[in-house]
Amino acid sequence: MTAGGADAAVGAAWRAADAAVLARAWDRARGAGALTVVVTGDAGAGKSRLVRGLAARVEDDGGVVVSGAAVDVGEQLPLWPVATGLRRLLRAPDDAPPAVRAAGAALEQSREELAALLEPGPATAVSGGHLLELVRRVLVDLAAAAPVLLVVDDLHWADRTTRELLVSLVAHLADEPVLVVATARSDALDPAHPLRRMLPELARDRAVRMLELAPLPRDAVEEIVRDEGGDDDLAALVWHRSGGNAFIVAETMAAVSEGAADGLSPGLRGLVLGRLAGLSRPAQTVVAALSLGEEPVAHRLLAAVVALPEDDLLAALREAAEAAMVVVDHGEAYALRHGLLRDVVAAELMPGERRSLHRRYALALEEATDGGDPDPAVTLRRAHHWARADDPERALPAVVHAADLAERMHEFGTAHRHWMAALDLATDRGSPTASLLPGHVPRALPPADRDAGVLLRRAADSAQLAGEYDAAVALLRRLVPDPAGAGVGELPAVVRLGRSLLDAGHTADAVRVLHDAGRAASRAGGTDRDPALAAVHAAYAEALLITGDVSGARREAEQALAVSRAGGEQAEQAAMLATLGFALAYLENPDAGLAAVSEGLMIAERTGDAAAVGRAYQAWADLLSGPLGELHEGVEIARQGVARMRDLGLARSTGVRLLATAANGLFRLGRWSEASDAVDEAWALRPTGADALEVRLARCRLQVGRGEFVEADEDLRAVDLLALDGTGEEAPPPGAAAPDEAASAETPRRGTVASRYRVPLLTLRSGIEMWRGRPDLARDLVARGLDVAERTPDDVFLVAPLVWHGLRAEAEAVVRGVPVDRTALERLGRHMTRLEARVPHTVPALRRTVLAYVRMCHAEAGRAAGAPDPVAWGKVAETWSALLNPYPAAYALLRRADALLATGARRGEAARALRAAAETATGMGARPFLDEIAALARRARIDIAHAGDAVVSGGAGTAGRSTAERRAPELAGLTPREHEILAVLAEGLSNRQIAQRLYISERTVAVHVSRVLTKTGTRSRTQAAALLQRIRARPTSSDRTGGTP
Repeated sequence: MTAGGADAAVGAAWRAADAAVLARAWDRARGAGALTVVVTGDAGAGKSRLVRGLAARVEDDGGVVVSGAAVDVGEQLPLWPVATGLRRLLRAPDDAPPAVRAAGAALEQSREELAALLEPGPATAVSGGHLLELVRRVLVDLAAAAPVLLVVDDLHWADRTTRELLVSLVAHLADEPVLVVATARSDALDPAHPLRRMLPELARDRAVRMLELAPLPRDAVEEIVRDEGGDDDLAALVWHRSGGNAFIVAETMAAVSEGAADGLSPGLRGLVLGRLAGLSRPAQTVVAALSLGEEPVAHRLLAAVVALPEDDLLAALREAAEAAMVVVDHGEAYALRHGLLRDVVAAELMPGERRSLHRRYALALEEATDGGDPDPAVTLRRAHHWARADDPERALPAVVHAADLAERMHEFGTAHRHWMAALDLATDRGSPTASLLPGHVPRALPPADRDAGVLLRRAADSAQLAGEYDAAVALLRRLVPDPAGAGVGELPAVVRLGRSLLDAGHTADAVRVLHDAGRAASRAGGTDRDPALAAVHAAYAEALLITGDVSGARREAEQALAVSRAGGEQAEQAAMLATLGFALAYLENPDAGLAAVSEGLMIAERTGDAAAVGRAYQAWADLLSGPLGELHEGVEIARQGVARMRDLGLARSTGVRLLATAANGLFRLGRWSEASDAVDEAWALRPTGADALEVRLARCRLQVGRGEFVEADEDLRAVDLLALDGTGEEAPPPGAAAPDEAASAETPRRGTVASRYRVPLLTLRSGIEMWRGRPDLARDLVARGLDVAERTPDDVFLVAPLVWHGLRAEAEAVVRGVPVDRTALERLGRHMTRLEARVPHTVPALRRTVLAYVRMCHAEAGRAAGAPDPVAWGKVAETWSALLNPYPAAYALLRRADALLATGARRGEAARALRAAAETATGMGARPFLDEIAALARRARIDIAHAGDAVVSGGAGTAGRSTAERRAPELAGLTPREHEILAVLAEGLSNRQIAQRLYISERTVAVHVSRVLTKTGTRSRTQAAALLQRIRARPTSSDRTGGTP
C-alpha cells in the first residue's frame, strides 16, 4: 500500500462518473459554445483533483487552460485566480504544448493592456467593470485560436470581482469555445455567504451546470482499501474515519502505509485540532461531548450532558456548525461531520473528562426513560456509556440488560459485544458478585447475571449466532478447558464447543472433543439414556456427517433422538431430526428423510430455536440441490432459508451457507450469473470459518468454469489451510487394519478429514491443472483425494466426480503424450467398480447422478485406452441433460464430436455436437471449455458459427496464431493448414500423433511437413520448430507501445 496509490485510486476510480460529466461539458463547450460548470462538495470531496484531470484532458485535446485558485487571506487582489492562470500561461516552458505556447505569445503581445490585471497598483488602477470586460476579451481572443478552459478553484474564498466575473461570463459568452469551471466548498457556505444567493441564480441559466460531489459510498471505500492491499478491518476504519470523504480516505491510507497504527497522520490531527482551537470554549465543550455521543445526539440529551444555558448552547452549536465541525442529522439531532473529528477530539480528552462525559450521558439517558419502557436503542446506548464511566455498580447490570435485549432483537453481533463487555467488567473486578452493591439495581433494569460461567456461555452463544466462530471457541475453551475430563454437568458446554468447532471449520477437533467427552461422561456414570449425553451424540452425528461418515451420523442421531423423545418434544430434537433426515434421505429413503427434516423445522419454529431453524433449512436445501438432484426446488428452498435467516438475525452465519448452497445448485443448472450473484451476496457478509469455506468453494467452481485460475488458486489456498484442519492426510500405520463399524463407534478415525471440503478442493484443483495442460499434476491431486475418499466410503456424491477427474486426467495424459500411470489407472478402476456396485443400493435420485458419473468414467477410460467411443459419450450427454446439468452434458458432446472425428466419418454429427456444446459454453461463459471447442473445430476444419467473443471456426483464418506469426515474412507462403502443421510439429509430435490431432492421414501429414520445410527454407523438423520459436519471441508493435496492433 502506498500513499500515492491510495490517492490515485480515490481520484481516478471513484469519480469516473463525475469526470465524465466534466468531459461532456468540455466537448459541448468546444463544439457548441460557452458553458459554465460549478462543482460543489465538502472539503476533501475531490473537487480539485477532478478539475486537474479535466485540465489534462483539455491540453491533450489541444486546448488552453487558464487555472487559478482563490486563497483564504481576507482581502485579496481583484480577479486573483484569473491573474494567476494568465501568469502561468506567460511563463509556459518551451516544451509546453503548441496551443499553450501560442496563447502565451499572444498574451505577451498584450502585456501592457493586461498590466491592470497582472500588475495591479496605483499606476494601473481601473474600474471593476473595465477589468471584467478585459478578461472577457482576453478569453475570446484566446478561444479564437484554441478552445479554452477557465478554472476558478475555491470560489468560496474569492473576492467580489471574481464572483462578478463568473456572472458576467455566463451572461456575455455565447458561441465561443470556452468552458468555465468553478469549485466551491459546500461546508464553507454559511447562511450569510454571498454564494448562497448567487449559485441558485446562476443555476437557472441554461448555459450553467451544477455538479455536487457526494461522499463516496461505503462499497467504493472498501474496494479502494482492498485494491491497495488492505483488509476488512482497515476498510472499516477508513469508512468510520472518512464517511466517504475522498481526502480523508487517501490520508488515512497514507498514514497506515507510513506506519501509523491508528491511521492518523500528523497533518490530519493538526487540521482538526487547529479548527477546534479556533472555537470558543462553549463550542469546544459541545464538540467534545458529541465526540463521545456515538450516535447522533438529540438536543435535549446534549443539553443535559453539557449543562450550558440554552442560549449559550444554541450559539455554540451555530458556531461549531459554521466551522464545518457539527452537522444536523435527520433534522433532529447533532453529530460531528466525520469520524475523523470524533476520533481526534475524543483522543484529546483527559481520562477524567471522558469518564465524566460518559457518566453524564448514562445518567441523562436513565433520566429520560425514568418510569417508562426504554427504547431498545436507548438501552444499548446507556449500557455503552455506563461501561465507560468507571461505575461498575451500574455498568454491569446495564450491559447485561443491553446484551439480553439485543439477543431478543436478533442483533447477535451487538449482543456479543455487550456480553464481552460484561465479561470484561466481571474479570477486571473479580467476580460479578463482588462488582455489585447488594440490592443495587438501577431503575428499569433486571438484576445482572452473577454467574461468570453463564456470562461465558451467553457470550459464546451470541458469538456463534453472529458468525464469530473462533471467538465462540475461545470462550467455550475457557468454560471447559478439558473436554476429555468433562463430567455429565459439563456436557452442555462441550456440545456448544463441538458445534462451534464445526462452524469454525475445525472438524477434526470437533470429532475428537465430542468423542472424548462422551467416553469421559460414560466413565463418570453417565448412561446412554442421559439427555445430556444424548446431546453429545447429536452433535457428534453432525460432525460425522461432515467427515462423510453418513452411516455413523445416522446411528448417532437415532440414538440421541430416541433418548430425547422419551421426555416429549424438546427443542434439541430439531437439530437431531435435521441430521437424521439428511442421512436417511442419502442412504435409504428420501421421503422419510425429507419428512424428518420438515418435522425438525416445525419443532425449531415452535420452540423458537433460531439456530435449529437454520440447520433444518440447510439440510433440506443441501439434500435437494445435492444428492437428490431436485435442483430447482433446492435453490428455491435455499432462497427461502436465506430470507428466514435474515428475519432471525442469522444472515452472516447460516444465511451465508444457504447462499452457497443456492450458488452450487445454480451452477449445476448452468445459471452461472445468478450463482455469481449469490456468491457475491454471501461474501459481502464477511463470512468466517466453515461458512467462508463453503462460499470459497462455490466461488471456485465458477472461477474454474470461467477460466479465472489465478483467483481460484487464491481461494483454494485459503480452503486448503483450514480444510486439512491440522490432521494431515496420512494413511493408517503399516499393517493396521481398516476400522470396522464397531471400532469406529469407539474411536474417531485416525487423521479425520472434513471430506465435505477436502474432496471438492482436490477435485477443483485437478480440474485447474487439466485446463492448464498439466494432467500429471492433476493425477497427483486426484490420488490425494482418493486417500481421503477411502476413509469416507459413504460419500459417493463427492467421490464420483473425483474418480471421473482421475480418469479424465489419464485420458488427457494420453492425448498429450504423457506416459500412462498403470498404478493410478488400476486404482481408479477399483473405485469405478465400487461405484458401479453401489448404484443398485443407492436411493433412486442419487443413483441417477452416480450412474451418470459411472458412464462418464467408462467413456474417459476408453479415451485413456486410445479407443474413444462416440456412442458412450452420446449416452453420457443424454444422461446429464435429463438431470438438468448442462455443463457436463456439453462436455460429453465435445468428447462425442472428438470421437466421431477420430473415426473419419459422420462429420455432420460431429459438427452438430460441437455447435450444441459451443452454445452451452457461451451461455455460461465457460471460457476454457469454449477454447477447447474452438481448437477442435479448427483442427477438424469445421465451421460452427460464433460462440461468445471467439469465432469457433475451422475456416482458413488466422485464429490461434500470434501477431508475430501472422506478420513473419518467413511464414508468408504457408497455407492455413501448413501453419497448423508447423505449430503441432513444433510441439515435438510425430507424424502419427499429428494425424490423430488433426484428423488426417499420416501420408497427408508427411506431404504437408515436406512443403513446410521447403517454404521455410529449413532442412529438418528441428530447424522448422526452432524457426517458429524465434518468430514467436519477436516483439510486435503492441509489445513496444503497449497498444493493440
